[in-house]
Amino acid sequence: MTQVLTGSQRARVLIDGEAVDPYDVTGVEQSVLGTPHEIEVHIAASILLHELQESDVDVSETTLRDFVATDSQNPRAREAYLRIARAIAWHSSRGQQRAVVPRWVWQVIEDVQSRDGIIRLVGRCTAAKE
Repeated sequence: MTQVLTGSQRARVLIDGEAVDPYDVTGVEQSVLGTPHEIEVHIAASILLHELQESDVDVSETTLRDFVATDSQNPRAREAYLRIARAIAWHSSRGQQRAVVPRWVWQVIEDVQSRDGIIRLVGRCTAAKE
């Protein structure tokens, strides 16, 4: 049976296990400060698959995790995954879209997991230089 995901289950960003606003994180390379922190970006696999296929990416349910693991090594791809998470969060909350004002810079991907209908991108981030 397909699990129905709601609200923050569809997409969320965690830093050191605490939920943060996806608009506070960037995947774009820039100057950073301080100690690395763990970051996890969770996106519903069905939504991610749909978005990639709509962009003419040759990916399937079977190849999704491996594709994301390779693709997410590129900072531009990490930013694209964050844009998807932001869009889902905005749609779920019916909130106001806002400019990205990075407090965190997502720098490294260490692992990509597919579990319970969610793609989990796990890595390291640091505080953005103000």
